[in-house]
Amino acid sequence: MKLLVICLANVCRSPMAESVLRHAVGHIDGFEVESAGIAGAVGEAVHPLTAKALQEKGYDVSSKKAKLLLGGNMAWADLVFVMDKEQRKQLIARFPAASGKIWLLGHWINTEVKDPVGGNYEVFRITLDTIEKAVQSWLTAMRVKQ
Repeated sequence: MKLLVICLANVCRSPMAESVLRHAVGHIDGFEVESAGIAGAVGEAVHPLTAKALQEKGYDVSSKKAKLLLGGNMAWADLVFVMDKEQRKQLIARFPAASGKIWLLGHWINTEVKDPVGGNYEVFRITLDTIEKAVQSWLTAMRVKQ
């Protein structure tokens, strides 16, 4: 299963979710995980507070560089996760044929993942906690054994 995680710039939330998903399913044959941004800051490293929050919990993002969402990414993915309802709306408008595979990452826990940019480290840590809960809920829904 090919999982694609989307956020605005691909430097905070989607790299967090990509790292958490890779950690959870990267060892399982057939699973691939990527991330991109709707308005990606192409080539940028993850936000320093994103890196700090991930590293504190043992996730590796050292080589992650921001990518821009393209039609090829959408075609590649079996399941596309977005952070909020507005992103889902934008992607469905842009890629109507993919609407059935575009889901809120927080769907099963009934939450949107708010952008931590502008917040302090604690906001980034809370964002990562929310993403971990959302990913766990998807693994349960997909019946993925970890």
